[in-house]
Amino acid sequence: DVPEASNSSVTFARLGRSFRALRMLRLFRLLRVGKLAFAFTVLLDSFTSEFTLMLLKVSRLVVFIVVLNHYIACGFCAIAFLVVDEEDSWIEQPTIGKSNLNLYICAFHWSVTQFTPATQNIGPMNLYERCFATGVVVVALVTFSTFLGKMTSAMTQLLNLNAARALKEHKLRKFFHDYNITPPLRRQIWM
Repeated sequence: DVPEASNSSVTFARLGRSFRALRMLRLFRLLRVGKLAFAFTVLLDSFTSEFTLMLLKVSRLVVFIVVLNHYIACGFCAIAFLVVDEEDSWIEQPTIGKSNLNLYICAFHWSVTQFTPATQNIGPMNLYERCFATGVVVVALVTFSTFLGKMTSAMTQLLNLNAARALKEHKLRKFFHDYNITPPLRRQIWM
């Protein structure tokens, strides 16, 4: 029995080292995120239209929230799969299909509803899922508040840009009127 016990402990030690090596490799994935952020900054620098810049910034926020919701949905599924044999879990509800795609879509829907004032018929059913859901709600509160603040700021900037252009157009119309500029010449100036 002793050789078998030492053999199994060596196997577990190797397995533990393998998992550590895999985690280290996953850290290199974060470098891709940094490269992506740099590429997006270069893309933003290539545009001159303020409207396009605001649209891209808002799009970046939406993509960030969708990606964050993807990871949260994967985490919610992972917790359910880990505890499903020991405790009740949300994946055992009769309204949820058993295919992996259906489970992911339900988890993604649950994740999105944590960020918005929406409803969902899925909820945590054990301590692990409830702890995860509580953490998600806190992250969602901060993320959604930041998102709304940045959206409001972007819309205000766009309104200010449009107001400045409208003021210039008003001054030009007044000039046309004050100096009796003919309609054909006005059309040529507007073009």
